[in-house]
Amino acid sequence: MGMLLDDPNGVADLDMRSYWENQLKNDKVLLNEVDRAIMFFLSPDGANGTVEYTIDTGQDRQTVKRSELVSLYSWKQRLVAEINQLSNALYGGCRWSQVLPGY
Repeated sequence: MGMLLDDPNGVADLDMRSYWENQLKNDKVLLNEVDRAIMFFLSPDGANGTVEYTIDTGQDRQTVKRSELVSLYSWKQRLVAEINQLSNALYGGCRWSQVLPGY
């Protein structure tokens, strides 16, 4: 038998529903931070030569560069898909609708 991993956040004591609800909340926080980074690089301030932005989730910091915009969009797409999947699994059905303009 091996040693148990350290569990300072008490994850091992969560029931599975609580675990996935926490994951959903964390994904939403991270999605917000990724959106902020993308918007910064597309804003006038970011467009004026700033090449780095720090994503700060409160637990972790990660610096991203303007050259990583494609990766940020990909990350955002994966987070949106996971959020949608977890929302459907936890609460049933689709929780949001995409509104398309009728040009």
